[in-house]
Amino acid sequence: MDIDRFTVGQLRAFASIVTGDDDALIDAVLRREKQAVWQNVVRLYFERHGRYISPRGLKARVCDPNRDFRLTQPTLTCADELTRFDYAFEGKVTLPSVAEYEDRTSALIEQVRATAGIANALSGVHLRWFMSQMEITNHGKLVQLLAGAVKRSYEAHDFRGKHPRRKLNNYCHGELEGQVTVIPESHLDRLVERLKAGPVFGVQFPNCLQGYSMHAQREVMATAPQGFILSGPETLVTMAIYPETLARDFKAHT
Repeated sequence: MDIDRFTVGQLRAFASIVTGDDDALIDAVLRREKQAVWQNVVRLYFERHGRYISPRGLKARVCDPNRDFRLTQPTLTCADELTRFDYAFEGKVTLPSVAEYEDRTSALIEQVRATAGIANALSGVHLRWFMSQMEITNHGKLVQLLAGAVKRSYEAHDFRGKHPRRKLNNYCHGELEGQVTVIPESHLDRLVERLKAGPVFGVQFPNCLQGYSMHAQREVMATAPQGFILSGPETLVTMAIYPETLARDFKAHT
């Protein structure tokens, strides 16, 4: 080993990392009474509450999440979720069976749970979703279609009797066709390609980036774990399935 290529500062930092600045431990290592055991470090992407951990060197703005704005994990069955989906889309979308929907989304959840670096994501709100096979050629037209489903679901929901007969006003109705584009950093092109081949099942973590500015959200995708994309059209799908979670009131933050 060429020790001369390291600076004194680097060697001190190395000793600090290995021993935690414990002088007694350093002495024990030098006497060969103790030794270091090396293992690969698993990068944690999510903290214990399910929020994404800011990577080093992030340039865009991030602030602490305002805990007054929060979501509640729904307790619906998969059958309930598909029933809501079917109502929102007026029965015009071919649905998977309840068994397939549950199996495919549960497999994704278990994959996350079994992966050390991202398992904490499940400590936050996570929502199953499904989109049928389609070729997306006009994102604005798709958003308008999905917004209509959200409106039907929202206006039919009584929010546990607290807010019956609510109305949803879409002030962009009829104005979005040809006006919506996809930013490259979002990785939504992956979802678009998958939807061409067949239906897509997913799990959304709607507020894992709470407190991240728009630019910060785009920036973190450069180092995000494989399989993660920024929320896109599936957000409207989940809002149609879970209005009491994503559209409860002013403090339901996504």
